[in-house]
Amino acid sequence: MGTGEFNQANEKYASFEKPDRNKDRREIRTTGDSDSARQKSMHYLVKFHRNRPVRIAPPKDSLSLSSIIAHPSESGLLKLCLINSRDWQSKISSRPSPPMHQSHNIAWDSLTSNLTFIAENPAVTPRRTDFFPRGLPSQASSLNHFARTVATTIRMFSDTERAKYPTKFDAPLEGKLFPDSILERYSSILYSSVTPKSQLIEHWIERAGPTPSYNTGQGDLADVVKVLLAENRLDQLLMLAHHPRIPLHELHQLSWGHSFGWDHVMQWALEAYIFFNVLLSKPELHADGRYKSMQGYKFALRILTNSTDYDAQTYPHREFFFGAFDDGGNVERADPLADFNKLHEYLKMCFRLLYRYDVLARECGVGLDWEGNVAHTVGYMWKVKTDYKENGRNVWITRFV
Repeated sequence: MGTGEFNQANEKYASFEKPDRNKDRREIRTTGDSDSARQKSMHYLVKFHRNRPVRIAPPKDSLSLSSIIAHPSESGLLKLCLINSRDWQSKISSRPSPPMHQSHNIAWDSLTSNLTFIAENPAVTPRRTDFFPRGLPSQASSLNHFARTVATTIRMFSDTERAKYPTKFDAPLEGKLFPDSILERYSSILYSSVTPKSQLIEHWIERAGPTPSYNTGQGDLADVVKVLLAENRLDQLLMLAHHPRIPLHELHQLSWGHSFGWDHVMQWALEAYIFFNVLLSKPELHADGRYKSMQGYKFALRILTNSTDYDAQTYPHREFFFGAFDDGGNVERADPLADFNKLHEYLKMCFRLLYRYDVLARECGVGLDWEGNVAHTVGYMWKVKTDYKENGRNVWITRFV
């Protein structure tokens, strides 16, 4: 390789210009120490292969960006150079991240701009690695705006979905509530509530008794509701919501020390939806699975997939993370960012669960406060300050403060 050719390559790639999209593009793999303090003065050894930069190792000594060393391979395609890590991280990402879901309707930036990643945060005891609120003066107003856009978007899709179904329903006294295909899909899961008995409408009526009522003893029926929401069986669920002998609303919140009503569909889907959309906005955490060091990630993954009493709300999340409905997956080996297309489909699924839940809850007369649900979820995930207060109409709500 001649000096002129190398200088041309140096000038082009030291400025990190994006390559022509029509040319061959290879994934950039990054390695090295992720400690932010060391990265300020560290430089990285970069391999240019087929005209693409690939960081392969940190050198022992810090050199300037202009320090370029050429080591042509036999094929003449390999060049080695040293690049400052700050320039690397700011101008090169390992691969393009997909947009956050519903970014044209939901003000994700109002949330993400108020969160910052801190490794081994010395301000908390014990130290932990996670997202932390920045404490900006505008934080409360920005986050409440974010919560309003989430609420508005869910309600908009919910209204569209509800319009697909009739306003009146028959009230059958017997027959199959759901098809055999759903029974076959779920009945083999350990402790599954989807059984030949729960498939029958007369079983639901018998369990409610002569004066229709449900309680914690019918947690298995709440589990079936969760499955039917995941399977998009809103027609059957709306029939149950209108059935005079099936008090479906009483299965919405159930608790005997821990809760297991069908409101868990919303709680699990909302946590996953918010957490992984925020994670998509932080591409610097994607390389080398750096995001897995976050306490929030570990906590979210365990909550979304852990086995508990009547845990059908976890089934769609286990399927994404582990490829199966059961709880036998290895949390440590889960890699949700390995396939961005698959992750995007997962986020779409979570969003569908949210607006289907809204359709059913409103049909059952359940009062919903989506802004409060968002504030509660963000608040406990990242310790963002919220307040539970009366809104002036004798209704208690949660809001960011």
